[in-house]
Amino acid sequence: MSYMCPDMDCKFNKQERNEGYCPECGAKLKKVGFREALRLATDKKDGSDVRLEKQEKKERKELEKAEKQRVKELEKAEKRLNKLLFHDQTPDPELKRSIEDDMLNLSAHEAGSAWMRAGTLLSFNSRDQMVGAGFKALIDQQKVLIKQNEQILRELKKFNSLE
Repeated sequence: MSYMCPDMDCKFNKQERNEGYCPECGAKLKKVGFREALRLATDKKDGSDVRLEKQEKKERKELEKAEKQRVKELEKAEKRLNKLLFHDQTPDPELKRSIEDDMLNLSAHEAGSAWMRAGTLLSFNSRDQMVGAGFKALIDQQKVLIKQNEQILRELKKFNSLE
């Protein structure tokens, strides 16, 4: 006869010849026969594999959760940046294209559209429509100026860094 630790969570998986306590967990050793010792050792080994798998699964879930949180934060930051006229990461060609698009829109507003002319004819208050169109044109002009100023600032920074 031999003695083994009966605690399934304990890592101590050896057989002792004398009665006593487990050196790992401190539980009282149980008297076991050959078959019971083999079953207990196998169960402990299988149990540790299951615990290891559960721990790995838990760690994977935590990593996935952290990754989802990071992606969500990046998407939130990207949405915030997209609301701006431009930002530090806006490449120069994209800024230039944006200025050109705004200038085209501005020229379309200043020229007026067929719908605007028709609306002016149908409405008895064309002055309000013209004031609204004028304000829209002013706002678009300000956007263009802001973007052009950013372009000038970037060029000056490049020039100063070369010296």
